[in-house]
Amino acid sequence: MDESINVENEKQPRQKPPLSRARITGEILAGMAAGFGAGLPVAFGYLVLMGPIAQAKSCFGGIIAGGMAILVVFPAAYGLGSTVGVYLVGRRGKQTGSFLATLGGGFLGGLGAIAILWSMPGRASGPLVLLIPPIMATLGFNTTRRYRAPVKREQKGKTGLRVPNWVAALVLAPAILTLVVLLVKYLADILRLLR
Repeated sequence: MDESINVENEKQPRQKPPLSRARITGEILAGMAAGFGAGLPVAFGYLVLMGPIAQAKSCFGGIIAGGMAILVVFPAAYGLGSTVGVYLVGRRGKQTGSFLATLGGGFLGGLGAIAILWSMPGRASGPLVLLIPPIMATLGFNTTRRYRAPVKREQKGKTGLRVPNWVAALVLAPAILTLVVLLVKYLADILRLLR
């Protein structure tokens, strides 16, 4: 009897789990929440660091920095945050999927959202554009979803540090974005001093 259970458990990771509307809705909503959670602080940080520098260069510098924060920095951070939110909800339970496929879908959705925002200024499509990155990240995750592989008995006793991809992305993404913003600020200060 134990052998038949083991055979069924080995077949399960190769099968695709069924889709549910509740899970897809949860992935999209979590993607939007995590997107705002990542996008707003990063865009605000960009404005705080780059606003005074841009304003010192010209009278329209503050407007340009604000435009960059709204049209470039926020969508990039929103796309990355929505990817992490979709992946976290998608991995709940016995299911898992590819973080890279989720990230790819979120990235393509972010590019699409930026293209739509730039091509239709002044339209009321802004709130709907915020749905594109989480929906694309959800598509990326659900194309690769599968059951988790069962833990073998020999592996249960092993100890070791294994960091999941989403933890690494969650920890590294804000650090990398902060480093990039600080590097740009540092280079702008150097250029200002050279003039």
